[in-house]
This record gives sequence, structure tokens and C-alpha cells, in this order.
Amino acid sequence: MIKSLAAAISATVAHKAEAAARDAARRIFLVLLAALLMTVVFVFVELALFLWLRTQMPSYLAALVVALVALVCAFVALLAASRGGSASRGGSGAGAPPRNTDASGSQDGADQASETLQRLVEDAEAVGKTFAKDAGPTQLVLSAFLVGMLLGRGR
Repeated sequence: MIKSLAAAISATVAHKAEAAARDAARRIFLVLLAALLMTVVFVFVELALFLWLRTQMPSYLAALVVALVALVCAFVALLAASRGGSASRGGSGAGAPPRNTDASGSQDGADQASETLQRLVEDAEAVGKTFAKDAGPTQLVLSAFLVGMLLGRGR
């Protein structure tokens, strides 16, 4: 009886492990596919930006602006990777304080939104400081030009 119980338990565990491995492989495949498709999208967006900018300015400046956009995106991605994502910030980890679910729940939501906004501002400042520390005067002028162009585009 114990042998049959142990066999049933081991079969169940093996089945669950196999299902978990299949699920993990499927998720990894889908994440890699999404990353590949996002890379293709990013390339075409850069191409479209270059083609449009080429009509607005000389080709070499348009290429520099497109390269600067890619560089800024890379800095943002590296900063996000070095921060470790939201799990390391205590978003829902075991070290996070318990959420209040009584009548002051809306106040907790406002506090959480305020904290999220504060983290976003801190991340933006960190990106700016990192870029400004490593950038020379030409890169800073080009980035100011790009920001001005993007802000003035809606007018």
C-alpha cells in the first residue's frame, strides 16, 4: 500500500513538473518572440524617423538625431535593468508593508500613486544625470535640439 501511494505521489509530482517545464518553455519562447518583434518595430520606427528628418535637415544631422534617440533608449533600458525592476523596490515582495483595506483605501491608492510618481521622477533625474555626466557639449546641444523639436512638433 505504501509503495502504491509513493508511486502515485511520484507520478503526480512528475506530471506537475513536466507541465511546469512546458509552461516555462512556452513563456520563454513567447518573450523571445516579443523581443524580436519589438526590435523589428524599433528599426522601422528609426527608419521612418530618419526619412522624415532627412526632409527637414541635412542627412548627416538626421542620422545623428536618430542615433541619439537610439542611445537614449539604450540608456533608459540599461537604467531599468540596473534598477532590477519593480520587484526589488518592494512592490509586492515579502518585505512590503501590508496594504490597508479599510475605509482609508482611497488614501492608500493616492499614497501609492504619489510614491510611483516620485520613483518615476527619481528615475528620470538619474537618466539625466547619467547622460549629462557622460555627454559632451555636442551631445547636450543635440539632445536639447531633439527635445525642442519634439516639444514644438505639436504646435
